Amino acid sequence: MPGDIPTLPADLKDMPARGAHFCLNILRFMEKKLGLRLRGTKVLLAFSGGADSSALLLALHCLGRKAGFTLAAAHLDHMLRPSSASEADYCRRFCAQAGVECLVGRRDVGKLSPRSAGLEEKARAARYVFLAEKAEESGADFVALGHNNNDLAEDILMRLIRGAGWPGLAGMKAFDAGRSPEPSAEESAACFGDAERHSFALVRPLLYTPRADIEDFLKCSGIGCLHDESNADRHFFRNRVRLDIVPLLSAENPAFLRAVRALHMQGEVDREYFAAFAADFALASGSGKIFIERERLAALPKALRLRLYKKILDELGPGQVRFFSLSALDDPLPAGRGQAKHLFPGGKSALVGHKGILFRGAGPDMRLP
Repeated sequence: MPGDIPTLPADLKDMPARGAHFCLNILRFMEKKLGLRLRGTKVLLAFSGGADSSALLLALHCLGRKAGFTLAAAHLDHMLRPSSASEADYCRRFCAQAGVECLVGRRDVGKLSPRSAGLEEKARAARYVFLAEKAEESGADFVALGHNNNDLAEDILMRLIRGAGWPGLAGMKAFDAGRSPEPSAEESAACFGDAERHSFALVRPLLYTPRADIEDFLKCSGIGCLHDESNADRHFFRNRVRLDIVPLLSAENPAFLRAVRALHMQGEVDREYFAAFAADFALASGSGKIFIERERLAALPKALRLRLYKKILDELGPGQVRFFSLSALDDPLPAGRGQAKHLFPGGKSALVGHKGILFRGAGPDMRLP
């Protein structure tokens, strides 16, 4: 646990030049890269007391006056360590020193269902549900998370290992205007009842900032932080990626983190393009089924058809859809072959016929129109 919390700067002019430059880079990322209008808004920061969230709290606090937004913090005590209560108290004191409102909650994550979920998944689901609740209660316009460039690299590698497809392979979003609790709606519902009904606008201001720059910012500002000893436990998948795989790739390519940023930018551009393309299709799934005519699909390149299939299946409910399943669904379409039924995770299905493809969420069997 860090010692006494030093007096924290309240404005950019109170910072050394290096620290002020760090803060202004964050503001440029949010306003220019993400296109956010911050003036007159309220930002709720997920504050753990660690290096990333401490740096982000200090930076946003000092930027608030210049950019015209107000800042509050939210800390969830997961009750997983004997020191968690004292860590929550430290977060309160840190925020009080900065003059930032701190909303603190407690959830005994170890006792939450479902039993099949790992501890990391339970903690993540609890954290996002808590943030959604506090964002709603406090009237926050944005929820800010402290994920950095190294975290983005880890996320991309984990997605690759698990078999993610494009553009999801490009990693977590820098901004999401309608975020629901992670890791997924069904897991959140199993753990927390109807908590998945909450949503919020999520922003990751540090996503293109390397961890080394964050540590340098804290050092030049004279700020200590909490250290989670579980981050060194290789029992967790993310820690193995962080401690073993990322250093190997960085040794092979010293510009690896820059390459990660480039991949993420490509993914964001691709997401924007497909979102505009998909808007031309009537994909409302209120009835639990969506039908797309064969002629309309046949006029599209296969790359767009596969993306459209995934978009539709995602709209119809939870359950991850993989590339090979989407490809198998598309195979009979160009040949004009007869009916074929395809099943997908989450009880979803698709029936391919001469007229087109009928997609349906979990439920009884179906017939083509």
